[in-house]
Amino acid sequence: MREFPKVKSELVTWGFDKRVISPEHQAIINPDNGEVYAITSKHYRIVEHEELLDTIVGVIQGEPEYGEHYDTDVWLSDNGAKMHAKFRFPDIEFPVNGNGGDMVNPTVEVFNSYDMSWALKVMFGAFRLVCSNGLVIGKIMMNYRRKHMSEGVSQERIKQILMGSLEKFSFQTDLWKSWVDKVTTFKEYEDVMTALPLSEKDREDIGNEVEVSSDIMMDSIKTNSLSYWLFYNILCQYVTHKVKSEIKRVGIQNSMKRFF
Repeated sequence: MREFPKVKSELVTWGFDKRVISPEHQAIINPDNGEVYAITSKHYRIVEHEELLDTIVGVIQGEPEYGEHYDTDVWLSDNGAKMHAKFRFPDIEFPVNGNGGDMVNPTVEVFNSYDMSWALKVMFGAFRLVCSNGLVIGKIMMNYRRKHMSEGVSQERIKQILMGSLEKFSFQTDLWKSWVDKVTTFKEYEDVMTALPLSEKDREDIGNEVEVSSDIMMDSIKTNSLSYWLFYNILCQYVTHKVKSEIKRVGIQNSMKRFF
């Protein structure tokens, strides 16, 4: 997919001649440049970005239910310490509105880090076809905390989760369908905007965002003509296309997942 930074663990030492060794800790480093990603417990098991993605790909390729094709985007930040990847499955489509004009593909999102800022997570979400707008809501299907664990990534466990997720996804689309006919209230708008980590500039820009499939803006809430589905997609559209910082984008996305 792309070139990933190397990573390894080393003894933690200190003192003038570095003869004092910490028996309970290890350093997670990039051996190419010596950058220290984190100091962890000796029980911490490194899960390499590439190892994790190879596991996901192995599961996907072995399951015909996911179709013959998939698209992948991978983002690295903080000198490779953080990794966020998204798998989209164009062969699987679910309609959201009644006439089938608003379709979504399932997505699998993967998060991993070497600096312990992100737990290893595999999430199931959706990709909206009408505007190439990646929907950010999803259910957290797996959350491995590696701080005190020694086992590697379980391909069988990931397989079980991803296969079960396809069935659950149909229930999620039923929820989205109900949003098409639901009118957004001022209270719902304020509750959402308060819950998200947005600046005043973000709130102003979201107010000017035009929903690409309908040409509707947030102002439609004043005339009771903003559906909850379009309200949600204006937010998704802004986060996906206008927030340039990957760290900030993930933060807003995570807040949206918790709220919605």
